[in-house]
Amino acid sequence: MNVPGRLSVCCVSYLAAIHTLNVVEYPTLNYGATIVSQDHYLAGDGPLTAAVLRAFGHDVHLATNQVADDLTGRAVHDRLRQWDVQLLPGPPIPAATRTNTVICDAAGNRTGLFDLDGIENDLVGIDVAAVTAADIVYLDGYEVLGQSQRPSSPRHWTPAAAPLSTSVAPRCRTGCAQRFRPGDLSTSCKPTAPNTT
Repeated sequence: MNVPGRLSVCCVSYLAAIHTLNVVEYPTLNYGATIVSQDHYLAGDGPLTAAVLRAFGHDVHLATNQVADDLTGRAVHDRLRQWDVQLLPGPPIPAATRTNTVICDAAGNRTGLFDLDGIENDLVGIDVAAVTAADIVYLDGYEVLGQSQRPSSPRHWTPAAAPLSTSVAPRCRTGCAQRFRPGDLSTSCKPTAPNTT
């Protein structure tokens, strides 16, 4: 639905849960450390971008892989509902929701364990026609997608006059994801302008 003065935006991205484990100090190899706190977030950039755009009143849809009907998947859907972000119908529902684990220490170091092997296959079923119906397309080109098959130029996904915004950062340089709290659209990061082609 196109409301005058509001843009329709489609964010194209992978979708996964993030389980963050906070420790005081990383253990020596083959030893352990006490977890001092845990947090739960969403990844990739597309769901977060969609949430911020929706908070500013734009019509936003998320074109992504699906999550399972498991505890983690229901939490992901609950978060997207809280943000009023609509999922476009897409690829088949998997048996389990993808979950990335990030271990953070007090010095600000992070180590990620990613459950994204084969994610490109989960993204193949995205409805390109529904994506191109938006005024603006945000395409998450996060490096974690690795060697997934992508067009050399995603321009053919968008109407000729539609702006295309992409995220191509290899990682969150300021630790935004660590400070993004459930249900809170503010972060301690300074926003940066996305690359536009």
